[in-house]
Amino acid sequence: PGEPPRYIEGSLRRLIFFAYESDSRSVVIGPVGFSNSTAPRVLEYGGVNRHGKKVAPRPYMAPALEKERPKLPLLWRNSIKKG
Repeated sequence: PGEPPRYIEGSLRRLIFFAYESDSRSVVIGPVGFSNSTAPRVLEYGGVNRHGKKVAPRPYMAPALEKERPKLPLLWRNSIKKG
């Protein structure tokens, strides 16, 4: 508890995406495709899993963003051009 999962496996790992939102000029990053699952939210913030067991937070998205934040300007530079 309090640390990221040691390994993000299966469907959660395959369903972490990012998308650019041109109207707000922002990027959204996170898990998608979990309409019937609370797993991503419960892992990040803690809560109750589908079996009714209380789960302590194991943040994985926020720490990953903070680790990569210094690299983002270089990674995104020249990636979006007005048509």
